[in-house]
Amino acid sequence: MRCPQTNYLSQSICGLLLISVAAAMLAGCGSGGGEAYSGPEPALPASPPAVTPTNLYLGTQSPGLWTITLDDQNNLFSYQPITYPAKPNTPTTGTTKNVNGFLQLSLSNAQPAGYAVEMPSQGVILRPGDMSTFPIFAVQQTSCFPLDGNLRLQGLLTTAGPNDVSGSLSALGTNPSVVASTNSTGTSWQFIDAVNGYQQPTSFDGTCAGKNGQAVISVPITSANSVPATFVVGQTGLTFTDYSPIFATTSAIGFAQPASPLNVSTITGVNYRGFSILPGAGSTYTTQLLSFSPAASSSSLLVGGNFPNDDPNQTANTNFTLSLGKQDQNNNGSFPNASITFPDPGQLCAISGEGTVGVDANGNPTCSQSATALVGSIGESYAIYLYSAHSASGATYQYFYTFYLFQQ
Repeated sequence: MRCPQTNYLSQSICGLLLISVAAAMLAGCGSGGGEAYSGPEPALPASPPAVTPTNLYLGTQSPGLWTITLDDQNNLFSYQPITYPAKPNTPTTGTTKNVNGFLQLSLSNAQPAGYAVEMPSQGVILRPGDMSTFPIFAVQQTSCFPLDGNLRLQGLLTTAGPNDVSGSLSALGTNPSVVASTNSTGTSWQFIDAVNGYQQPTSFDGTCAGKNGQAVISVPITSANSVPATFVVGQTGLTFTDYSPIFATTSAIGFAQPASPLNVSTITGVNYRGFSILPGAGSTYTTQLLSFSPAASSSSLLVGGNFPNDDPNQTANTNFTLSLGKQDQNNNGSFPNASITFPDPGQLCAISGEGTVGVDANGNPTCSQSATALVGSIGESYAIYLYSAHSASGATYQYFYTFYLFQQ
């Protein structure tokens, strides 16, 4: 792999990845060992970095790494693909404006450049374009840091992005999970008990390297592991795993497992902004702005929807209902029995034979279907990732719904 000849930031990130992979290879080919993981521990740093007005994030477009910089003090942005560079490979830059919980991005000529939702100094979800553009899930890891014990990382395999070549959606929605620990400096990472979707073996090792305010954990190819990966773990619990460029397959995004069970009524008692990936015409999907708020009818539900004309200046629809259901008693923050109710004008619910067919207050058809949700407790806020899919044949997914939400 050769770093593209672009700006200094791009070369620094690309160089960091190469240095980290090389360091991991020199560290040896052993796999992380240790006793079986018995439960969650508050292993993240007790005092995470302070929130700053300007932040650099590294993200995945499932697959493919991007850099994103947001300057919230001067209302400026910059973003750029790294793994699959554009031609010419120059950063997209411009200004930001806060609009109803979203950062509206504009170029210097006032042309639109996308939308984002940000947890400052922690993470951002960016749609770098219009509704046809796949989002980027980005995390800030400013340095290598040690964990105080074992930490389980819970994930959700995301929708396949534009550079995914796996050609299959069969693994989407699975909940990959792995337990991480480190040495005293945070430069050596050990992973054990990897299940449900991580491409590596059950146990593997990684090496963390940092440069210019950005760190990554690289898992190299070894005799026991044929799939290299890049892990990014924020100090407040946001995380992602990207397998590009050698394996252009779906990424995993998620959270550190909370130290104790989360309170559902607290999660559903606040407002959220984010994005949905929904079925479009034919086999296409669209990334739309999304809003959810507490339901007046129940303390355990969220009600929301997309914005008319993809415009956050307008009032969001309220035709989606989200229920988290019961929390997995063995995995804090995991809700395997969530459900969503949504408009179903094409009656896909009836065609697939799955879910529950219904009607709304106006007699229009709706569908209620099962979903898998993960909730992260990120600093003093919540984040929700949800996936739901149906199949007509029972084998191949015909349509799916995904929601990615940050608390406001």
